[in-house]
Amino acid sequence: KGENIKDSVAGIVHEEKVDLIVLSTHGREGFPSWFNSSISESIARHSLVPTLFIPHNSKPFVNAENGELIL
Repeated sequence: KGENIKDSVAGIVHEEKVDLIVLSTHGREGFPSWFNSSISESIARHSLVPTLFIPHNSKPFVNAENGELIL
């Protein structure tokens, strides 16, 4: 819904009354982060909703079929 991902997510969060946003992030730090702004960080800052950041390529911790935790 729209061209700007941050605004699109903000609209969905508002419409659906979201309690938690879960976002994948590359976790750039230092010099690389200066040139590549974080879409995940921008969404979290502007949504005013608790946000859980999951590192890109991390191992799953919830079974998609039954919702059980993977320990």
